[in-house]
Amino acid sequence: MTSCSWTYLRSRNIFVASLSKEPILGFRELLHPRIAEKVLPLYTTGHVRDAVLNSITIVFDMIRERTKLDLDGHHLVGQAFSLQQPKLIFSTLDTESGLNDQKGFIKILEGAYQGIRNPKAHSLIHDLDERKAAEYLVFVSLLARRVDEAIDAPAAIDGAAGE
Repeated sequence: MTSCSWTYLRSRNIFVASLSKEPILGFRELLHPRIAEKVLPLYTTGHVRDAVLNSITIVFDMIRERTKLDLDGHHLVGQAFSLQQPKLIFSTLDTESGLNDQKGFIKILEGAYQGIRNPKAHSLIHDLDERKAAEYLVFVSLLARRVDEAIDAPAAIDGAAGE
C-alpha cells in the first residue's frame, strides 16, 4: 500500500505530495492475535503447510469454544451460524443485508474448511510457497476476527428459551 504525505514549499507557495511505499500495516499486524501467537512461528521457520492447516483449525476451535458444539466442518458451521437457530450472529438477521452476511460467511467458512483445511490435512504434498501461505494466513485471520466479533444469539433465537 502506498501512503501519501504533504509538504508545504514556502518558496513556491505550493504543497507537494510525497508517496511512500512503506506499508501502513505489516504482515504481523494483519494476523489475528491467536493465529499470530500459534502459527507465525511455524510460518517463519518454513513450515508453511502446518501454519495454514493450524490456522484453519484455530478458527474452528474458536467456533467450538464460543458455541460449546462438539462438531466439525460444515456441521459445526451450519449449527453455529444457522439462519433459524443460530448460536452466533455476524451482524443482524432482521435485514436482507444481515441475512446475506450470515449466509455468505457460512459459505466462506464451509469453503475454507473444505478447500483449505481438508487438502492440507490429508496430504503432505502441497502447492504452498511463502507468499501463498501468507495470503492464506491473512484470509484466515479475517475469519477469526469475524468469529470474535460475532454476537451470541439471544436465547429466544437459539432455542434455549422455554426449554
